[in-house]
Amino acid sequence: MKIGIVASNWRPLKGDDKNVFAPGIIITALADGLVDRGHEVTLFAPCGTETKAKLVSENLNAASEDYYDLWMQDPATFWHIQLQYELMLVSKAFEMAKSGEFDILQIHKTNIEIYFSNLVDCPVVVSAHTAYNEGMTHLFTLADEARLNKYRDNCFYTTPSSYIKNLVDLKHIEVIPHGIDLDQFKFDAEGSDDLIFTGRMIERKGADVAVDVATATHKKLKMIGDIRPTDTHQKFWAALKTKIDKNLDIEYLGFKTYFQMPDIYAKAKALVYPVSLPETFGLVLIEAMACGTPIIAYDLGPVREIVEDGVTGFICSPGDTEAMKIAINKIYDMSKEEYSAMRRACRDRVEKFYTTQKMTDGYEKLFEKAIHEYRKNNSN
Repeated sequence: MKIGIVASNWRPLKGDDKNVFAPGIIITALADGLVDRGHEVTLFAPCGTETKAKLVSENLNAASEDYYDLWMQDPATFWHIQLQYELMLVSKAFEMAKSGEFDILQIHKTNIEIYFSNLVDCPVVVSAHTAYNEGMTHLFTLADEARLNKYRDNCFYTTPSSYIKNLVDLKHIEVIPHGIDLDQFKFDAEGSDDLIFTGRMIERKGADVAVDVATATHKKLKMIGDIRPTDTHQKFWAALKTKIDKNLDIEYLGFKTYFQMPDIYAKAKALVYPVSLPETFGLVLIEAMACGTPIIAYDLGPVREIVEDGVTGFICSPGDTEAMKIAINKIYDMSKEEYSAMRRACRDRVEKFYTTQKMTDGYEKLFEKAIHEYRKNNSN
């Protein structure tokens, strides 16, 4: 197959040394996996992207590289510039698709590319990483509603979780869970005595809850994540830092790159995941589990699909910090044999459901199906 994959000009793929870009990790793994299987893959992404596919960048860096200081100081102006960067890639991708260079085109957002999906003579697969639960179900503007209605049936859609599939009304949608490279995330049978929290230091990620439950249970906690520049996030961080500074058992390690995280996951007792809003998937869950580290999480979104309660961690009612404290103590109270079995179960679950090979299998089959159906429906 000749496959075009439109990523984003937000960051180079897989990521950079300032932020982890989770969609980029998935996109490059898929592109490389398809190349390894003999497909002709063109990836539309910024300069600096590392991929086995043919890279089309239009000679542009990521907007966040060229205008990083502006993003920190004036986000509104930055987003206007970033849109122009994005449209350069999008327009090139659809020009090539229109000229017949691809059998299929895959896009990874809905807010820009989907508007051009009727203008090409090949099927379009939409694999949005956040838009299904933001712009496709909770409609903020008349344009959001019009977009959903207009493009509901003409594209093929994928989602990484059944939770998202059940929220949307789309004619063609398949669940293809995210997958990771298990050679990179090595299994550790023992872990350590430290809890970890990883995620942006913003309220909905629950960094403050992680500090509170670790403090209440007298456990050590390592925190990893970046601090966002907006006033709201800065106020949250100031309050959070005060809490951290009062407890010598809590250590903020700052931002760590994607390539530094496997060792941190592996040397942890458990990952605390107290997000307060449902997410599309939760890549950190399978990354930690691949290293053997169990999860303590609120029962929101697809968490229950990924984490097997009592087997690969513990799932708590949303907002129930008392239940989270109990779950933490359960893990620390396990015998060595019980805890080792839980770590092994974590790895086994990722090996069974969440590898790059299984993810690539799913997309390869979907692309073949979409091409067949598109050609059948447009044979006249």
